[in-house]
Parts: sequence; structure tokens; C-alpha cells
Amino acid sequence: MDNRTKSAYSILVLLFAALSASAQLINGNFATGDLTGWTTFNDTNGTTGPVSVVPFDITGTGTIANCAQFEVGSTIVPGYGSLGYGGGISQSVNLAAGQLTVFLNIAAYNSLSSKNLDGATFELVLDGKPVVTNIFGNINGYQTNFSAINYSTTVSAGAHLIAIDMRRAYASNSDPQAGGVSPYQYLSNITLTGSSVPPPLNIQGNGPTVILTWTNATFTLQAAPSSSGIFTNIPGAASPYTNTVTAPQEYFRVAK
Repeated sequence: MDNRTKSAYSILVLLFAALSASAQLINGNFATGDLTGWTTFNDTNGTTGPVSVVPFDITGTGTIANCAQFEVGSTIVPGYGSLGYGGGISQSVNLAAGQLTVFLNIAAYNSLSSKNLDGATFELVLDGKPVVTNIFGNINGYQTNFSAINYSTTVSAGAHLIAIDMRRAYASNSDPQAGGVSPYQYLSNITLTGSSVPPPLNIQGNGPTVILTWTNATFTLQAAPSSSGIFTNIPGAASPYTNTVTAPQEYFRVAK
């Protein structure tokens, strides 16, 4: 492989990384062991409490998975409000126009023997608007409440903010007034699916060629001489597609 081919191949890889980061939800299953890709926020008069990623059975099936763990609550006592106060995590994603489905598993766990009056209220928030509300309410001692959020809608092309907000009417363990009695909240398996989510474009070098693969055949492979150039369809391109690298640089993407 000559230097020109090496240069072109490296540029292809960099382009793929940029596209996949902007078009796909990052770290929805917390596989990194932390909150990479997510932004933590607190509501007015609320807190997420200490936040960490821990192994937990969030589905109640005996399967342990990485989950984001919170201890949400109010910073004012009492903090009854309409749904209490707390906080959560958010992430901005770039989407194509079309159908979008958001799914995630949620759970609350009471680590004490006595009943707690509020396991938490979980809200899925899309572009600042709550679209799904799940209220756990009372949670008995050593009990785990399990549920899932599954929401579908149509979205316009562009950046959209996905957020999960968790609230309680009582103080978090991070507040001395709570006395260490607030339950834990868990999130995991957060996924985006549908026609609005472009599939990842995978690129693999093979001598003087690169092999491009993608999973959704309804998306068309496009190419351009630069990242800011005009992308045009590659006629007849289907996954897997083999491309001989001849130009100093070439950029690819999948689109509808």
C-alpha cells in the first residue's frame, strides 16, 4: 500500500468516527463503565445524588448489566412539588427525518428493611418536553421495582435532545436530612431505533481497497471528495461494498 493509499484510508476511518458519533446514541448501555457521552443535570431544587455505573439486574431476569445508578431527591424538605425534584442525564443526537423509537430499562431499589414512600418518578424528555411518565411510588424494604419506557414518534432532521429525568418528593442520601434512607434509581439499555437513525458505516482496509458495510439496505452509500463537498449516490452500491482507493482522500456516508 503506497503512502497515498494509506492517507486516504486513514481519512476514511476518521470520517466514520465523526459520523457515528453524531448520528448514534453514545454509550446507551454504559459499556464504558462511566457516563461517557452523557451530561448529568439537576432540576431546580433537585439533585441526582452520587452517580456511578454499577453492575445490576435491571430487568429482573437474573442478567447483570452495567447500569447508571442515582440517588435522586429534593434539596428542599418537604419537596413535594407535582412530582418532586431530582435530576438525570441527557444527550444530543443528530437524526434524519422519520420515525424514532426510544427504549430504556428502569428500576428502583430500596436497600433498607423499611418501606419508602417514593421510589421515584421517571420521565423521558424529548427536546425539553416530557413524553412518558412512569411513577413507581411506594417501594417496600429490600424490594426492586422494574419497568421499561418505550416511546415512538416522528422527528424532523437535525439535533434532538434525549433526556431521562428522575424525581422524588423527599431528600436524597446526599442530603444529611435524608438520613441515608432514600432508594436507588437505575437506567440502562437506552436505544434509538427507526428510520430516523442512520446505521453505522463500517470501514475495513484490504490492501489497496476498503470494504464498506452497513446493516440497513434502505440507506444508500454516498461519496464526496471532501467532508464539506457534495455527496452523491454510488450507483448499485450494496453492503458489503469494495472501493479501490485512488484519490488522495475520499469520504463516505449512508443516507436516505
